[in-house]
Amino acid sequence: MLSLSHTNNLDHALRLFDEMLRMSPLPGVVAFNKLLRAVVKMEHYSVALSMFGEMRESRVPADDYSFNIVIKCYSLMKRVDFGFAILVSFVKLGWKPVAATFTSLISGLFLEDRAPEALAFFKQLMSKELCELDKNMFHVLIHGFRKAGHSRLCHDLFRIVETGSLIPDVSTYSSVIHCLCKDGMVDDALQLLSSMIEKGVSPNVITYNPIIWGLCRFGRWKEVKSLLMEMATQKIYMNLFSWNIIVDALCKEGMANAALDLLDTMKRRNIRPDVITYGSLIGGYCVLGDMNEARRIFDSLNEKGLKPNIFCYDCLIDGYCKKAMIDEAWSLFLDVTSRGLKHTTFTYTTMLLGLFKQGRFAAGWKLFDEMQSRKVPPNLYTYNILLGGLCKTQRIDQAFALLHVMKETGVRPDLPTYGTIINGLCKNGKLGMGLLMNNEHFKVKTLLEEMTLMGFSADLTTVLMLVDKTQEEGRENYLLDMLPEHPHL
Repeated sequence: MLSLSHTNNLDHALRLFDEMLRMSPLPGVVAFNKLLRAVVKMEHYSVALSMFGEMRESRVPADDYSFNIVIKCYSLMKRVDFGFAILVSFVKLGWKPVAATFTSLISGLFLEDRAPEALAFFKQLMSKELCELDKNMFHVLIHGFRKAGHSRLCHDLFRIVETGSLIPDVSTYSSVIHCLCKDGMVDDALQLLSSMIEKGVSPNVITYNPIIWGLCRFGRWKEVKSLLMEMATQKIYMNLFSWNIIVDALCKEGMANAALDLLDTMKRRNIRPDVITYGSLIGGYCVLGDMNEARRIFDSLNEKGLKPNIFCYDCLIDGYCKKAMIDEAWSLFLDVTSRGLKHTTFTYTTMLLGLFKQGRFAAGWKLFDEMQSRKVPPNLYTYNILLGGLCKTQRIDQAFALLHVMKETGVRPDLPTYGTIINGLCKNGKLGMGLLMNNEHFKVKTLLEEMTLMGFSADLTTVLMLVDKTQEEGRENYLLDMLPEHPHL
């Protein structure tokens, strides 16, 4: 007699499968389905599909449950199009798909980052009344839209369902609350928290964490305290993530000492601070300009059995650069790769700014060349720093060339980008009478036209610079006429 109740090992499952295929008569489809389901739980999806193929070759009859397992496997393997093909065969055989069938396909679309198609498919299901929305499908939709960044869809769908008879579970409520807080709608999240409690759904720490984060983000500390007291009353205990939210928020508000004091409380509650906790503290002391304390915490990580991550390095490098301690920043920058970490766009950009501020332009351009060779993409802030360096060293033509490269790579210039180049032209005398033949005025005119088309207004510094230059030259007033109206002038 075959026992399928404790099949938690793939080799054991395959031996059972071979035994079942050799039996005469063959076991019923229910036994085979149980074995398939066990293999799927082990996450051996391709093996389960191979087993199903052998079943078909051995003329083991399949039922709707078998086909649902196959569709689920294809979806989890990110081959959802094969799942849809199986669905067609499924229907042609006269079986009717159930909500679980469609849920697997929707889940597969989300796994392949095809959220718009998941939404379209769901709308078809509802409009054609092919199935009823159940709790599991709703859960998949909410989580899928949240992970895909479609917070509004997540919220709107929840509001529609909330008015019906379906009561979402705590995980679904938590996902929607997360979306609301991420979009800055903390008051709506608090209302939803009250609503779920009224409906008898008990929140957990995962429900509360995004609300704590949202309140901290807006400095609503009294409400944070009230929420923590509410959690304590309900015996919902803060986890490491909860503590890290508060430590990080205090550090960002310049209260690193208060955040450091919290570590003792964490330890008393058997919550061990991690590298995220200490990274926030390092950043907090850098914000205060206390580089000695920031470095002390950084250096203490090894004795705590923790390895600094790139965020820890980025905070210290940024802090040292802001204090004009470039040698210390550079030493840390070089240490990053020896620790098995990779420099980020932020790391390179911060170091570039520090070097340029100290007038070490050659070193800065050498670093930018390295950044490009390592295929670390520059962002808008990187380009603005580089443009500033070119303008300060009177390399205006190269600045225009870099602006062209910037736009070609899909980085959209902002107001400081244009202001930097225009100010560079003015300060370096490129708008002088003797250089009119070089079409420098035409270049400024082109920049101003671009700014207008992109909806930018020249900042006060740029306006005053052009006013000064046109008064000095006694001509070219058309440049001022082209300036978009500035709200402060």
